[in-house]
Amino acid sequence: MSVRILTWNINCDRRVWQDRIEGALHEEQKNGHKGEACVIMLQEVTKDMLEQYIVMDKWVQSRFAVVPIEHEKWPKQAYFGNVTLVSRDLDVHSAEIVHYGFSRNQRTGLVVRIRMSLTGKEDDSHVIVFGNTHLESLAAGEMLRPGQLKDMADILQTEDVEGGVIAGDMNATDESDKVLGRKLGLKDAYKGKDSDPKGFTCGHYRLQKNDIPPGRLDRVYYLPKRKYKVEEPAVFGKGLTVMTPEEEEHSLSDHAGLATVLHVTG
Repeated sequence: MSVRILTWNINCDRRVWQDRIEGALHEEQKNGHKGEACVIMLQEVTKDMLEQYIVMDKWVQSRFAVVPIEHEKWPKQAYFGNVTLVSRDLDVHSAEIVHYGFSRNQRTGLVVRIRMSLTGKEDDSHVIVFGNTHLESLAAGEMLRPGQLKDMADILQTEDVEGGVIAGDMNATDESDKVLGRKLGLKDAYKGKDSDPKGFTCGHYRLQKNDIPPGRLDRVYYLPKRKYKVEEPAVFGKGLTVMTPEEEEHSLSDHAGLATVLHVTG
C-alpha cells in the first residue's frame, strides 16, 4: 500500500487569491496521480480560501476529506492555517490540531492518523501519522522552531502509532535548522545537499519582493526504521504565475511544493 504526499505553502497573499488557489489546486491535481491514494498538505490557507473555494471545489469534493472544514479550528488570532486533504479511500483513524505554545504567528501542526496495511487486512494494519506543519517564520522564529518540531516529532514516537511523516514549511533559514530534524530522531527524505538549487523551494521567484535567500525552507521528515519507506521528494510548482483580468502577473506562491510517496513495507 502506498500514499502519495504533496505539501505546499500556497501563500496567504490577499491579491488575486481566487486565481492563485485555483492554480494551486490545478497543479496539485496534476501531481496527485489519477487513481492513487493521496494526502495533500497545504499551508497558509486563509479562511476565504478554505471555506469559499477548497471545500466547494468539485475535484476536492469528489476525492477528498478536508481537515479541518472550517477556520474556527485554528487559533483565534490566526489569519491563516494548515489544511490537509485526505483521499476518501484511506482509513482515517483520528485527527487533531497541535497549537504551538508561545507562537507569535499562531502557528500549528495538523495531525492526521491513517490506518494502513501491506496486505489490506485490518489485523495486519498500522496507524501512521501524517503531520502537516508551518513552523515559526524566519530569523524571529529561530528559538521557537525546535520546540514546535519536537511537539510533532513526539507524536510520531508514541507507542500507539507506527511512526509517520512531518511535512510542510519548516522555515529552515538558519544553520541550526539544517540539523534540527536529526536531533529529534527524524530523517530528512531529501538526499541532496542543502546548497543544491534543485532542492530549493523558496526565495527565487522573480515576482516576489522579499529578503528570503534561495533555500530549502520546505521539507519532508519521517521517523526511520519503521514499517514503511519514504521516497526522496521532488520539487513541483516552481515559478508558476497567474494573470489577473487587468493582465497583471503574480506569482502563484512564494514557495514551490514537494511531492513524495510513502510505501508500507510490513
